[in-house]
Amino acid sequence: GTTGIPKGVKITRKGINSFVDQYVDAYLHDTEGLTYWVMGHSRGAALANILAARLIDEGNSVYAYTFATPSTTVNEHRGATKYRSIFNFANTSDFVTYVPLREWDFGRFGVTCSMSIENAD
Repeated sequence: GTTGIPKGVKITRKGINSFVDQYVDAYLHDTEGLTYWVMGHSRGAALANILAARLIDEGNSVYAYTFATPSTTVNEHRGATKYRSIFNFANTSDFVTYVPLREWDFGRFGVTCSMSIENAD
C-alpha cells in the first residue's frame, strides 16, 4: 500500500509506472516471457523497489537491484517469497538506509543485504 509514502515519491512513482506501461504498450507487442530488470540508487532505489514490487504484484518476472536503499513501505508482506528477486544493498554506515525509521514499521520489499563500507577490506 501507499500509506506513509511521501507525496513527492508517490507522484514520481505514478509517473514512472505510467512511463513503463506506455513504453510496453507502444513498443512490445508480445509481452509473453517478458522480464523486467529494475535498478536504482538512493531515492532512485526507493522508487525501483516500489516499481519492482508493483510489477511482481501484476504477475511479471522481475529482477531488481537497489543500492543505498531507503525504506519504502509499511506493507506487512514486503518480505514475501514472491519478492525474493528484489535485492537491496544497504550500507550500514549510510544514514539514508535507515529512513524512514524501522521503529515506524517501514522496510523494503525483497531481500536486504546490509554491509558496512567502512569495514570493507
